[in-house]
Amino acid sequence: MTRLTLTIDGLAAWREDATRKINQAFAHHSSVDGHRTHAHARKREIANSVMNGGAAPDAFAEEAKLRSISVDALAKMIISKPAPIDAFELERQRRLIAIEQATTKDELDRIVLSGVSS
Repeated sequence: MTRLTLTIDGLAAWREDATRKINQAFAHHSSVDGHRTHAHARKREIANSVMNGGAAPDAFAEEAKLRSISVDALAKMIISKPAPIDAFELERQRRLIAIEQATTKDELDRIVLSGVSS
C-alpha cells in the first residue's frame, strides 16, 4: 500500500482573495471619485499645454480669472502639485506588492483592512 501525503497551502488562495479585494476597493473608490480624478488629469494636460505655449481653453481661463491670477500662474500652480492619480496608483501597487510578500493570513488581512486612501 502506498501512502500519499498532500499539503495544501491556503496562502495562495488568500493572496488571490486579497488581491481581488484590493482591486475592487480601489476601483470602487475611483468610480465614486471619478469626476474629480478626471478633472485633475484634464487640468494637468491643459496646464502642460499652456506651459509649452498652447492656448488655454475658455474654462481654464475663466478659472484663472475667478482666482484672480493669470492663466500662466494657474498652469504653474497645477503643475506644481502632485498628480493624484499617480499617487493613487502607486498606493494600489504598494498594496499588491505587499500581498505578494505577505507570509501569513494575518498580514494579508491587515493589508486589505487598511482601507483605500487617495
